[in-house]
Amino acid sequence: FYYPLSKRGKPIEIPQDTKGNFVIYVSDQSSEIDPVDITLQIDGKVAISQDFSFNDILFFGNPPGHNFISFRYSLPNGNHTLMVESVKGEARLEKQIDISGNHWAGIGYYSNGRGQPYEPEKYFHFDFQNEPIMFQ
Repeated sequence: FYYPLSKRGKPIEIPQDTKGNFVIYVSDQSSEIDPVDITLQIDGKVAISQDFSFNDILFFGNPPGHNFISFRYSLPNGNHTLMVESVKGEARLEKQIDISGNHWAGIGYYSNGRGQPYEPEKYFHFDFQNEPIMFQ
């Protein structure tokens, strides 16, 4: 099998599908670690592996740090394991999701603990929902 290389040189094992039922938005929300490497595996296979920058292009006119890059995949109905990690960002998160139709997710990397007081200094924030994500 031929797998296209990601922007970090790791083979992508799950190709994107423009008509897929699972959309995931990924963003570097950290100005302290910029760019940050982010790798996402779905069921143990690499779907995303690239650097994300806090200072990338503006997203709908928003300032840097509010840029979410979208990816779309076709996933069969049922349970799936998502694992996202950053070596440079020293963070890892594993989540179980249940696909039954169309779903949207968001992953943001943070490195200053500005979220909630109980969150670690370096972490991924994850949202999963049945409706498109609305960014503000």
